[in-house]
Amino acid sequence: MRWGDLLTTWLLREQDLRGWIPEQGTARAVAHGADALAALAGSRHLGAMELTVLLDVIGDRLVRPTPLDHGETDHLAAATMQVLMRERVPFDVLERWVARVGAAADPDDVPPSADPWLRTRNAQEFLRALQLQLLLGPHRPATRADLLLALHDALRTSNGQHLPRMVTGK
Repeated sequence: MRWGDLLTTWLLREQDLRGWIPEQGTARAVAHGADALAALAGSRHLGAMELTVLLDVIGDRLVRPTPLDHGETDHLAAATMQVLMRERVPFDVLERWVARVGAAADPDDVPPSADPWLRTRNAQEFLRALQLQLLLGPHRPATRADLLLALHDALRTSNGQHLPRMVTGK
C-alpha cells in the first residue's frame, strides 16, 4: 500500500511531460507511471476501494489541461483495463467515473477564453483508447457491454459535431 501511495502521489505531481530527451532518449513519465499503475492494479491486495482510487488518479491526470503528446492516453487506458479486469469495482462507480472523464472531454464546458482542444484533448483521446481496447482487446470484463454504452454516451456528448444524435419520429 505504501508503494501504491508513493506511485499515485508521484504520478499526480509529475510535471515533466517530455516524451523524448535529446541525447538521452525516451522519457514519457506519465506512460511509465500508467504502466506501473497497471501492475499495481493486478495486486491481489487491492480491493474495490483501492482500485477506485487508481481510477480516480487516472481521471485526475486526464482532466488536466496539459497535453499528453506521447501515447500516454493509450497507457492510461491499458491501466484502466487492468482495473476493469479485476471485476471488483461496482458498475455504478465505473459509470460515474466514465461520466466524469466524459465531462472533461466536453468542449461545451470550456470557458470561452480557453482553448477547447487543449482542455478536452486528453480526456477525448483516453475515451477513444478505452473504447478501442474494450472493443478489440483480448480482455473482456463482465461489465464490457455496459461500459461500451457509457463510453458511447460520453463520446457522443463530447463529439456532438461529429456524432449527431439520431432523430426519431415521423
